[in-house]
Amino acid sequence: RTELPFSVSLKKYTPLLYPQVNSTCVAHSFANARTILYAKQLNYTDKNKITGLSFSPYYIYYRNKDAGDIECKTGLSIETAARDVLNNGIAPMIEVEYPNYYPFTVNALCSENKGTSYPPSMAKDLEVAKKYKIDMIYRVVTIGGLKTALASGMPVILCMYAPESFNKLKGNIWIPQLTDKIEKKNGHALIAVGYDDNKYGGAI
Repeated sequence: RTELPFSVSLKKYTPLLYPQVNSTCVAHSFANARTILYAKQLNYTDKNKITGLSFSPYYIYYRNKDAGDIECKTGLSIETAARDVLNNGIAPMIEVEYPNYYPFTVNALCSENKGTSYPPSMAKDLEVAKKYKIDMIYRVVTIGGLKTALASGMPVILCMYAPESFNKLKGNIWIPQLTDKIEKKNGHALIAVGYDDNKYGGAI
């Protein structure tokens, strides 16, 4: 067993970010995690180059959303999305959103025809997506497991119930408060791209 480094960061492999539309945090997390892995594979650190090869959140959302979710407001099951990504891969954004939809225009695909349209062909995009399948998805349930994954070069998608102190964050560090009330309606997915044992007494 090797000792983990005191700090790890995959930030240099991250794309330029833009706000998600509606409840698409799971889809965004998987799309950006795949982008990070691809950039790392190609050893790209230029943000513009990395952003140009970004993967499509809407592809993931559309394939895994409930039939009645016409505006991408219900969110996704992370297990369902993970299984789909593992088995079928992810299509690049250039195949799905580009050039007519958000983030390239103000028109979000979730709002187009009440979320029932998919441009231009799911069958074609599925064939492309298969080229970007990944070998394995691991579940981690401890901080040690999370740090081991990051130290191995793997971004980690986190699921959390976000309390008010998280939603009102103004600085560069969130510290849970004793007064936080955890409400299970506020589920949120995000990506851990690094940790530092020396910052703030230890931070992700």
